[in-house]
Amino acid sequence: MNGKAILVVEDEFIVAADIKARLTRFGYRATDGCPSGERALELSERLRPDLVLMDIHLAGAMDGVAAAQEIRRRFGIPVVFLTAYSEDGTLERAKQAEPSGYILKPFDDRELKVVVDMALYRHGAEEALRRSEQSYRMLFETVPQGIVYQDVEGCITAANPAAERILGMGWQQLRGRGSSDPCWQALREDGSVFPGDQHPGMVALRTGQPVRDVVMGVFNPVRGQHVWIDVIAMPLFRDGRLVEVYTCFEDITEHRRAESELEHHRLHLEELVATRTVELAAARDAAEAASRAKSVFLANMSHEIRTPMNAIIGLTHLLRRTASDPRQQAQLARITGAAQHLLAIINDILDLSKIEAGKLDLDPANFELQAVLDRISVVCSGQAVAKGLDLMFDIDPGLPAGLHGDAMRLTQVLLNLVGNALKFTERGSVLLRARKVEETAADVLVRFEVRDTGIGIASESLGRLFGAFEQADGSTTRRYGGTGLGLAISQRLVRLMGGTIEVDSRAGEGSSFWFALRLGRRTDEGVARRRRLPGDDRRQVRPRAAAPVAVDWQGVRALLAQLENLLQADDLEANQLFHDTSSLMRLALGEWADGLQRQLDGFDYGSALASIRAARAALPELAP
Repeated sequence: MNGKAILVVEDEFIVAADIKARLTRFGYRATDGCPSGERALELSERLRPDLVLMDIHLAGAMDGVAAAQEIRRRFGIPVVFLTAYSEDGTLERAKQAEPSGYILKPFDDRELKVVVDMALYRHGAEEALRRSEQSYRMLFETVPQGIVYQDVEGCITAANPAAERILGMGWQQLRGRGSSDPCWQALREDGSVFPGDQHPGMVALRTGQPVRDVVMGVFNPVRGQHVWIDVIAMPLFRDGRLVEVYTCFEDITEHRRAESELEHHRLHLEELVATRTVELAAARDAAEAASRAKSVFLANMSHEIRTPMNAIIGLTHLLRRTASDPRQQAQLARITGAAQHLLAIINDILDLSKIEAGKLDLDPANFELQAVLDRISVVCSGQAVAKGLDLMFDIDPGLPAGLHGDAMRLTQVLLNLVGNALKFTERGSVLLRARKVEETAADVLVRFEVRDTGIGIASESLGRLFGAFEQADGSTTRRYGGTGLGLAISQRLVRLMGGTIEVDSRAGEGSSFWFALRLGRRTDEGVARRRRLPGDDRRQVRPRAAAPVAVDWQGVRALLAQLENLLQADDLEANQLFHDTSSLMRLALGEWADGLQRQLDGFDYGSALASIRAARAALPELAP
């Protein structure tokens, strides 16, 4: 069943029952018979049926025609007339009620069903059309875009409220006005006149094609200025014939103003940025120039800064040899310690200045990793023993014995890391580990790590750890001393060598510093086949850069023996002897000479003796 409800209005009971029975067979829901027009109005209001079958001649004051007119007017319900009379006057009256059908009595089932079905279908179609028109009218009246319709002559036939507002004219002013009317005072974006025949609506009429995104200005008399609109014009066809043009436009005046202001601000900002960039570049260049000048000055002042400190240390040393008063001896010892500490700081500052000034160049050469480890063991073992710490080495046996790189700078970084680990560790151990990460025919990637069981570093301090003159916190300076330059120098040296230094630490749990360097393989012969740990009494051949001239090894051995005697006698002549023979010493000892000079400059004669002995152990040409 389709479930449609039908009200039967018939004053003859038998006829009403028959019609109801037929409708029920057709699948409709027929109401009880209604004998009068007044009753039909009541039931229509209460039941709101889908259709009313209305007899024209009814008992009572209101006949079927009058009742049908009221039902249509009040409730919009379709009505189909039933009557046995077909005189012209009755039909003319019935037409005034706008019925949906007309059935003459008597009628058969098929006729009744066809008329009822068609009436319901027509009413449904009319309702759908009405709803569609209402929706369209609502959109037409409420959309913020202006909408106008133009006939084939270009004259406006309809306009919505938004169009009236945007154009500044009421409907009576817009009605029938064409695109060529001079009142529009239309302009192009460049300010030139926009001809009426080039209006998007006129182009759409002329070509039969849509016209989109045309920007134009039209004069709004209410605002007293031009408004800018973005126009779309669509031709409309009926039965293949162009009948009108639908034109939609949006007010973009404020948008254009905002864009203009934004463009103005952008240009102004670009000017400010350009000016500021020039100023910052000039300031940066000046700062960099000043920084380079400072670094170059400090780098060039190396000898001049160290000389007076060496004089202080040397003269203090001489006074200590002649002073007999224990109090004077203690005071001179303090002067020596302070001077050596200051000299170490000066050396760190000069190293950092050389790096920043770009005057520190790497000097790659063939070397043996074992020689580097021996150097670290000689220099640091005394401090480890004095503090009761274990200084341990864990070296990957798969690492090549002979490598190519800047051994002196690698040694400097490892000495700094191991020295820091010893300084900040009160008990436990310090471990230096070297591991092969990857290997090729030409080089090997080595990961160096220094791990300790010391005081550790708080996580919030790790970010500034490698800054110049930085330490984890101020208390470390007071308790352990130092300037905070060591890690900054180490970081820069590792970067120069192509690596990056990292740290993992927690307060109270120790620290681990590591970096990875890609070192070349040693290409010459004579590389030791067996690795030994520092402290092993078996000697290992130490590779060095080939000397440009022949070395008088017998003379070098004699000079070293003389230097050892002076150092053992605590004689300041050791400094002068090394200075006078530095060229030969550097040629023979290679990177050992740099460390030896640093120790002599600091009058650390004990470490200088240890370095000479380590060099003898590493270089077979120096063996007695």
